[in-house]
Amino acid sequence: MSLIRFEDVSFSYEGSDKKAIQNISLKVDEGEFVGIVGGTGEGKTTLVRCLNGLIPNLIKGEFKGKVIVGGLDTRKTKVSEMAGTVGFVFQDPDDQIFALDVWDEITFAPENFGLSDEEVRGRVEAAAEMVGITHLLDKETNNLSKGQRQLVCVASVLALNPKVMVLDEPTASLDFNSTRKIYETLKKLNEAGKTIIVVEHKTNFLSENADRILFLDGGKLAYDLPPNKLFQDVKAIEKRGVEIPVPYLLSHKLKSAGKDANFSNLDDVLDYLVRGLTSD
Repeated sequence: MSLIRFEDVSFSYEGSDKKAIQNISLKVDEGEFVGIVGGTGEGKTTLVRCLNGLIPNLIKGEFKGKVIVGGLDTRKTKVSEMAGTVGFVFQDPDDQIFALDVWDEITFAPENFGLSDEEVRGRVEAAAEMVGITHLLDKETNNLSKGQRQLVCVASVLALNPKVMVLDEPTASLDFNSTRKIYETLKKLNEAGKTIIVVEHKTNFLSENADRILFLDGGKLAYDLPPNKLFQDVKAIEKRGVEIPVPYLLSHKLKSAGKDANFSNLDDVLDYLVRGLTSD
């Protein structure tokens, strides 16, 4: 049985006649790494807000259909209860972090779930180790870099040990190295068994890590494909306002010039460029 099921889901925000998402049906199995892409305003954030019950329980509007996550019907489950199954990381860590130091930030959720001091400590230490921020546990949150604060947000969500981790454009304000670190962390969590769902505009690292990518267009699910199939149609994807990953874009341009090329990740591109620079 699938861990996540959307059954003909549509939603319009209160006061709007336009459907933000419409007639979405899909399934996600446990342990999958799923990306969500689409142009601005095409329904990506709306879709993931349905996963933890923010829609329809807290965000008002007209909701139709059904979303089931880990056997829980989001229409009938409190958002606070859904947090134990679906962890949510926002685009801007400054919208999520409120504690003055890292330890307090990560302990907040498990403490509020009524866990013992010993279990809370164990979860915080395990989450920090998994994310690679044990050296930051005694630091003040406002002294951290943007990338470090985002990793703290990931650890704070991970401390509740949810089955699903949802990240809404987690690298939007991060540089290349911080973005790489976020995706290295997500890959590690996925390999440990977590189901990962990422809304993203930066498609380079997403395409390297995702098992499949959902493409939203006009609030509808236009494509549900593995990256190597989705990004083959460069012109169609670009036309819809989505960034083409560099490996697929370079492959397309070289093939158009009559050269054999098939890159799937940034390392392949780098190797190709280095060979070109060093060849006689």
